[in-house]
Amino acid sequence: MISIDPFLRWVGGKNKMKKKILPYLPEGYRKFLYVEPFVGAGSIFFAINSNCSVISDINKKLINCYHVIKVRPQEVCVLLNNLMKNDSAENYYTVRKSFNKSVDKVQQAAQFIYLNKSSFNGIYRVNKKGEYNVPYGYKKKLTSVDLAEFIKISEYMKNTEIVCCSYKKTQKYAGKKTFYYLDPPYPPINGTSFFTHYTENRFDKNDQESLMRYAEDIAKKGAKVMITNADLPFIRELYKDWNIDILSTVRWVSSKKNKYKVNELVIRNY
Repeated sequence: MISIDPFLRWVGGKNKMKKKILPYLPEGYRKFLYVEPFVGAGSIFFAINSNCSVISDINKKLINCYHVIKVRPQEVCVLLNNLMKNDSAENYYTVRKSFNKSVDKVQQAAQFIYLNKSSFNGIYRVNKKGEYNVPYGYKKKLTSVDLAEFIKISEYMKNTEIVCCSYKKTQKYAGKKTFYYLDPPYPPINGTSFFTHYTENRFDKNDQESLMRYAEDIAKKGAKVMITNADLPFIRELYKDWNIDILSTVRWVSSKKNKYKVNELVIRNY
């Protein structure tokens, strides 16, 4: 089986937790259509080697990045390495300004990855105008990106449909041979959490309740559903009729460089 590390950093991403999560996948999942509506950095997507998949997200620039790497990996790799060679605070803010106005898809994809690698803590945060506003991270020298790795990622996604849409629009894929993995933006663990700032539209408590109803709807159509979410009383209450397991992890949950050990939930209908 092929397993690829994500090419992006993502707050709330599952790369460090995937070994704990993978044992909860349904038996025979590779025979199913795999659907991940909150793909983010795609840690689970890149780990499971599905034969047929759909990845989606409401973040247009993230989805553009996946599209470009799938069809034009060499071009984005060349542009990205040029950006990384010139990394500095001055260059970062110049690129950030350009990124918020960019219409060229390949350029935007390269800028997206560069900003992700050189920003503060890999946060993707936008203001209410949808403008990316994360500060420079002052990291050590960035290493160049291997073209062979980008080509490998492109090949991995050859049987993947990449869609920019709300998770609700992925309900059409639900059926007895579909496996959904839902990893939504988490409820804030504290007042400075960035977990809901991926788009100009925040993901609040009402959205969590809507997600639960969506999960029930696709489950009624026969789909197998696995959800990861924060271990909070109201999340447990929402899914009280589902199978719930607890995973422990360490998260950056504030802008003050603090790490906290927190529990997360794996919620399943199987």
